[in-house]
Amino acid sequence: LNTKLGGRNQALDDGAFKALLQGKPTMFMGCDVTHPAPGEQHKPSIASVVGSVDFMATCYAATLIQLPSREELVGKLQEAVVRHLKLFFKGTQTKPQRIVFYRDGVSETQFAQVRDREIIEIQRACSSLENGYKPEITFLAVLKRHNTRFFPMGRDGDRTGNCVPGTVIDRSVTIPGMSDFYLFAHAAIQGTSRPTHYCVLHDDSKFAVDAIQQITYQLCYTYAICTRSVSLVPPVYYAHRVADRARCHLVDMGIGFDEANSERVGYYGGGGSTSLRTAPGDPNRTTRVITINPILDTSMYFM
Repeated sequence: LNTKLGGRNQALDDGAFKALLQGKPTMFMGCDVTHPAPGEQHKPSIASVVGSVDFMATCYAATLIQLPSREELVGKLQEAVVRHLKLFFKGTQTKPQRIVFYRDGVSETQFAQVRDREIIEIQRACSSLENGYKPEITFLAVLKRHNTRFFPMGRDGDRTGNCVPGTVIDRSVTIPGMSDFYLFAHAAIQGTSRPTHYCVLHDDSKFAVDAIQQITYQLCYTYAICTRSVSLVPPVYYAHRVADRARCHLVDMGIGFDEANSERVGYYGGGGSTSLRTAPGDPNRTTRVITINPILDTSMYFM
């Protein structure tokens, strides 16, 4: 309830966190795509984008993008990033000098596509706001669905036999030719803990390997509804919640999604309006996307 009303439950140490970021105003963003259930091809996929609106990365605003069914790459990402840049400036009166973007939902085979499309969209969003405005962009892919497990040697683990929170593996089993690492950010309550795999696809900031790992790990302590660290970086967790909430806002009226006109990707960010789409040849079959009230546009309503 506190976060829904604009409050903050916890925050990292101000000085230490800013030292990791080298004193540069940084906007943290997360993105995820949710797809309809099997057998529901007429429903669209929903991409959710969240971005921090304060210096300490504790408050986030959300944007939703409607995609063609089963589409993984996010269209209209440029408009979403522009909106979040404006919201960050509104909340801090400062333009971000650095953007750290965590992208969930892509596999290793899609890294090249994401690098060639979505990173360029972010760069275009920045340059469209002001000539010469080029903040440093760090883009990380987040992989959770993998079968890699690690076990500590001897008595180096916790009471459950898992790796202690903060354990990082960044050699021997990582991807050759790429900066990536496995992070145990949480304490396992039961069973074998599974690390999160982070792959750095683009890094204008030239972060030291330890620095980006430390930033990611510390962010895992800022998840608003948990008093402990979580296994996944909070911007991605929030993007998951936004996408799940958006699925509840879709009112299915028995329509077929407009696959033939899929370039007309719908975009909405809380204008309080309702957008309608009509399938070609059948004006009675429509999908209605319900947006949030504009009063909640910059609040964490999805918590």
